[in-house]
Amino acid sequence: MIRRPPRSTLFPYTTLFRSLDMTARDLQAEAKSKGHPWTLSKCYDTSCPVGPFVSKESVRDPHDLQLWLKVNGEVKQSGNTKDMHFTIPVLLNYISEIGRAHV
Repeated sequence: MIRRPPRSTLFPYTTLFRSLDMTARDLQAEAKSKGHPWTLSKCYDTSCPVGPFVSKESVRDPHDLQLWLKVNGEVKQSGNTKDMHFTIPVLLNYISEIGRAHV
């Protein structure tokens, strides 16, 4: 577990998983009221519970992967990784500057 690993070391070893994006609304409201970025309200230890891990070999192309969230059978969110503003390696690098990366 390290902070700020070299970008090139993160992606080749990444295991894919399903997760639930959590937000600390109190931290988010405080940051927003001060005009600060509220990214940190999503980046605290234990803020992202994960579901079953998926081997990266079972995913044909992680940069073109359909993702969705259902609650009681109803689709609440749906998207594709190809529509993200940043690539997965760039995001992993950024996240590792704030939190710990397990490599």
